[in-house]
Amino acid sequence: MENNPSSILCPDDRMAVLVETMRSSDEAALHALNNALERWPDDYRLWFLRGAVHAGSQHYEAARNDFDASRQLTPDFPVAGFMLGFLHLTHGHVDRAVEAWRPLDALPADDTLRVLKTGLLNLVDDRFALAGEQLRAGIASNTKYPLINRYIADVLRHIESIVGTSPGSHASSEKTSILPEIDSAYSAPR
Repeated sequence: MENNPSSILCPDDRMAVLVETMRSSDEAALHALNNALERWPDDYRLWFLRGAVHAGSQHYEAARNDFDASRQLTPDFPVAGFMLGFLHLTHGHVDRAVEAWRPLDALPADDTLRVLKTGLLNLVDDRFALAGEQLRAGIASNTKYPLINRYIADVLRHIESIVGTSPGSHASSEKTSILPEIDSAYSAPR
């Protein structure tokens, strides 16, 4: 591969084709993304997109590896760390989620990803009303990463189905018992 900086990232026109391919089958998307990664192995966006395809196909270990690769390639793409943490959390690995989300603490307090992370961690700590408020606020403020809103909306619906919609309702999550149930919402076909 050339050391020319312009060769590090997949060109925008090719990226648009890849994103469009993701609207077809997972198999076609993975084939296209694998080919692109052979040519642009340092493009963090390609790793992230492949991780999203793997997660949607319930290949969670591959998704974790790809989200982590994306995160390692650049600190300026915090959504990769957010999604890695979200995947850990929905599988009951709270400590791993906290670790993946640690860099989000450097973001402004009102940053969408930080607000969502805080809401999800409040969910883990059985602060359902506060978690719901924060998750709704995160969705409302999210203009940069709109595709993650559906996952957070699934979490909100799941919380409401378990604890009810009244502020006084409460059911213990026992730190992670609610979270594996959310996994089915995360992996549901779109």
